[in-house]
Amino acid sequence: MFILAKLVFEHYIPEQLQKGMWFKQKIKDVIYGRVYEYDRIFEINAALPVSPEDFDSFIQVHGYPVRPRIVSITANPDQPAETLVKYDQIGWWDDGEHVEELRDIELKDFNIILSDYDGEIDIDVEPSSVTSDDGVEDEDEIVIPIIYEGKCTLRIPMEEEYEEDYDDYEDWDDMDDLTDDDGPETDSAGFSENDRCLNYNPDDYETE
Repeated sequence: MFILAKLVFEHYIPEQLQKGMWFKQKIKDVIYGRVYEYDRIFEINAALPVSPEDFDSFIQVHGYPVRPRIVSITANPDQPAETLVKYDQIGWWDDGEHVEELRDIELKDFNIILSDYDGEIDIDVEPSSVTSDDGVEDEDEIVIPIIYEGKCTLRIPMEEEYEEDYDDYEDWDDMDDLTDDDGPETDSAGFSENDRCLNYNPDDYETE
């Protein structure tokens, strides 16, 4: 089962810069007059500095490289977030029911989570680790992510789907029957609908 978690990126200090390292930058967009700020991850594939001076200059501009981490979301602000998986266990990406196979998560997937979902992400965990036997969430339980071939499974956050119960109706015709209200055959005075409808004939009301 999937639960909602948080995608974060933490800095680390490498011994040297290498191609393929990820860096974080702050993006500011203005949409219909409203300012949106979010993080975006980019990858360095260009030639990297080799001298200590160039290294320091590069870090001052871009900051230290970052790695992803998935942490829990807690309702209690005093309760620290728990690390669910580290970067070396991230991860498989679930594209949905229309795709049968999982794939490796890509940089574009991380950026969609950061920009469109404010870092919130779904992670596949053991059902018994978040719910008790009666299906009620147990805060004392430890959340255990499912690790398949060394990696967890992630996806975009999915809203809960509620199914309406239409078992009382065999088909839509039955529902139409309930809405078609022709009213009583007679009113409180004993008149039927035909009695209440006057057939107007102008010849009956001729005047000289």
